[in-house]
Amino acid sequence: MRERYWFRVWTDRVVDIVPPSLGDEKVRGVKDVRIERQSPLFAELAKRNQSTHAGILTAWGVKRSYTRSEIEAAKFFWLRVKRHVGAFGEDYGTTYDDSRACVRCGGRAVRVGRLRLPCRVLPKRADVAVSLAGELVTSVKFEHIWSAAGLTGLSFQDIEAPSGEACSSHRSPIFVGAPADISSVTDIRDNPLARLGVICPTCNREDVLGMAVVSHLTLKRTDALHNDAVATRQLVGLRQGSIRPTPLYIISRRAHSVLTDAGLVGADFEVAAIE
Repeated sequence: MRERYWFRVWTDRVVDIVPPSLGDEKVRGVKDVRIERQSPLFAELAKRNQSTHAGILTAWGVKRSYTRSEIEAAKFFWLRVKRHVGAFGEDYGTTYDDSRACVRCGGRAVRVGRLRLPCRVLPKRADVAVSLAGELVTSVKFEHIWSAAGLTGLSFQDIEAPSGEACSSHRSPIFVGAPADISSVTDIRDNPLARLGVICPTCNREDVLGMAVVSHLTLKRTDALHNDAVATRQLVGLRQGSIRPTPLYIISRRAHSVLTDAGLVGADFEVAAIE
């Protein structure tokens, strides 16, 4: 596996550690730097980011690439949804039970009833997408392919429009099995250059692990992984109004083969290791 990070940094805050020849300054005052995690500069950037009051980052990303043998040997994959629905379910009547949820991190909130969204906002050219609140939707095509292949771990509910009628193009997938657990070796924090996250000081629970997965994903070996699709028990993200932390979505090698052969649109896949 090759891990290559992209950082957009304030030029004046890293001028002494980032060589002028490294990176592109397409916008005055900020520079795009692409490096691998093993680079000595990665550690220098992290140290500078943590010691600078406002930090050095304005944006970041990571691209993981795998050899054919690594993909063929993998038993599980992390389904990373790339397409978005430009709406919040709560704005259209989707309800959540927040009685057990932490007011700070948002952990343990439970959706009550069906997902409610206007049919017109659902993506016409995507088979997998998430709303602005992180609510997962899949196309009817996805459901048909999943069911025809005999894959397990998901059931599908109607998405209800505010008018009360069911949307014909997309469905709301429900994970029906026990959740998987993220291993502690997985690095989850605000960004790759930030300090390691801490347990929520309000609820003191490990329901929400941090803002983002910044390393290769590793799962604990549990019986929950017998299904072809499973959500993680732990959540990633931050509660901000209608934005909620969400689980990671894991699929089996068999499901990965079926979905990639079908050419479904809207998600990428990363190899998920087992501890």
